[in-house]
Amino acid sequence: MVTVSVVAIAVTPSVRHQHSTTLLFMALLGGICVRGFAQGLNLPLMMIILSRNVAPHLQGRVTALRISFNRFGGLLVPPGMGALADMDAVGGLANAFYIVGIGWRHRPRCALSLWVLFSPRFKKE
Repeated sequence: MVTVSVVAIAVTPSVRHQHSTTLLFMALLGGICVRGFAQGLNLPLMMIILSRNVAPHLQGRVTALRISFNRFGGLLVPPGMGALADMDAVGGLANAFYIVGIGWRHRPRCALSLWVLFSPRFKKE
């Protein structure tokens, strides 16, 4: 589901203004509906996966950590994408969509995975 959501975001700049405004609006509306549906399924699915793979006494911590990272990402991505779009090296708004849609979405997950892997607190319990 995360992949569907990322693809729905990353495909946005490929829709050009060659078509009528109504067609463009309908294409973007369809894309945001697909993204919303995929995102809506993602959080409950992640909570189920976490609850099945973590000891019962750690489920609250893991759920809170996951939700905190979701909120943190929602706070940082919009200004980060705006800053990227303003950079000359990036090449504009269209490339900022690709960078945020593909690159930034995986970096926090990798950092969180490494933190959990090397954290002595998670090894003890």
